[in-house]
Amino acid sequence: AAGERVVDFAVIPNLTIAAPLTERLIVGVIANATFGLSTDYAADSIVLYQARESELTALEISPVAAYELADGLTIAGGLRFQHVDVTVTQTIDAGGIAAASMIPGFAPGSSDLDGAFEGTNWAVGYTVGLNADLSDRLQVGLVWRSRIEHDIAGDAEFGLAASPAAQVLNGAVGLFAADEFSTSIALPASAGLGARFAASERLTLLGSAKLTRWSSFEAITLAFNDAATPPENLTQDWRDAWGLSAGGEYETSDATILRAGFYWDQSPVNGDFASPRIPDGDRYWFAAGVSHVFSENISADLGLAYAIFDDRAIDVSGALPEDLFRGALSLNFETQAIAVSGRLRWRF
Repeated sequence: AAGERVVDFAVIPNLTIAAPLTERLIVGVIANATFGLSTDYAADSIVLYQARESELTALEISPVAAYELADGLTIAGGLRFQHVDVTVTQTIDAGGIAAASMIPGFAPGSSDLDGAFEGTNWAVGYTVGLNADLSDRLQVGLVWRSRIEHDIAGDAEFGLAASPAAQVLNGAVGLFAADEFSTSIALPASAGLGARFAASERLTLLGSAKLTRWSSFEAITLAFNDAATPPENLTQDWRDAWGLSAGGEYETSDATILRAGFYWDQSPVNGDFASPRIPDGDRYWFAAGVSHVFSENISADLGLAYAIFDDRAIDVSGALPEDLFRGALSLNFETQAIAVSGRLRWRF
C-alpha cells in the first residue's frame, strides 16, 4: 500500500450546554463523537482481499449533572446515549472459492465479488466523575466511563451481476443470497485521572492518565441472514491501552492564555492480528493552542496538534481459517496526522 492515502479528512463535532439550577447544582447536555475509525483502499490495492472501506462512528448525547458536595469537592454523572454507524466493504475472491469447489473455468483472482455492509444501533451507558481541590494550588479529577455493548443490524449487498463465479456459486449452493447482516461490538470502558497545579500566578501545569479497556474488543464477526453465506470474521484480540499527557498554560494577559503539551497514546492493536483495516500504532501528539476572552460573555479557543505514529507492520500468514481466500500479506504502514480544533464559548 505504498503511497496510498487510506485515511481521509474528518470533522469531529463537540457541543456542550450547561446551566446552574442552584448555587451547588449544574445540569447540562454534551453531544460529541467519542470513537471513530475510517480507512478506504482503492479497488486495485494490493490489500483488496484484506480490506476495502472500513468506517465506525460513535456519536453520543449525554445529559449530565454536577453537584458541589462541599467547597472544593464536586461529583458528577450522567447517561450516555450512544449511536454507532458501521460501514464495511469487501472484495471477495469468488473465483478462488469456485476453483476450490472444483467448478471448472475459474481460478483465484479471476472473478471478484464486491460486498457492502452497513448497520446502526443505539445503546446506553453511563459516566461518573469527581473533582477535588486538594489545596489552593492543586486540583485533581477522576472519571469512569462504562463499557457499551452494541448489537448492530443492517443491510448486506453482494454485487452478483459483476461476478460470474459468484453467480454460479449462488445458483449451485445459495452463496451470497443474504440481504441483511448482524454483528456485536463492545466499545470499551475507560478510567481517567487529571491534575492542575498552579505553579505561579500565570503558569499552570497540567497532567493526565487514562486507561481504556480495549481488551473487550476481541473479534468482528459479520453474520448473514441466509443459510449458506459463511460469516466474515476478523480476529482483533486487542489489549488495554494507556494515554499519558503533560502540558501547561500561561496567561500572557488577563484576556489571553497560551497552551502547549505532549500526549502519548498507546495503540491497543495486537501486532499478531494487525490488519490493514485498522493499521494503528502508538501515537505521539505535540499540541499548542491559544484562548482569548473577547467580552464578558464570549471567548474562543484555537488549537493545532501534530501526531507521529509508530510504524505498523502487517504480516498476515494466511494460516487462519478466516484468511483462506484472502491470502497472505506483508507490508508496513507509516502514518502522520494533523488536527485543528476550535471552540466558541458563550455565557448567557
